[in-house]
Amino acid sequence: MNPGDKVIIHEPSFVAYDPIVQLAVGVPIPVEASVGSEFKLLPQQLEAKITDRTKLVFMI
Repeated sequence: MNPGDKVIIHEPSFVAYDPIVQLAVGVPIPVEASVGSEFKLLPQQLEAKITDRTKLVFMI
């Protein structure tokens, strides 16, 4: 990962993911899941957060 690269993180998630990304000089991008979707990410949520700087997606 290069400085400024983005990492999409499924929320809620393990609390250490955000700091780990920051320590690796990345930018954490949270994507909130809700009870209504049974805490699953919907394709349109994920697609809305992806940019050309996205290097990683934490899927849990």
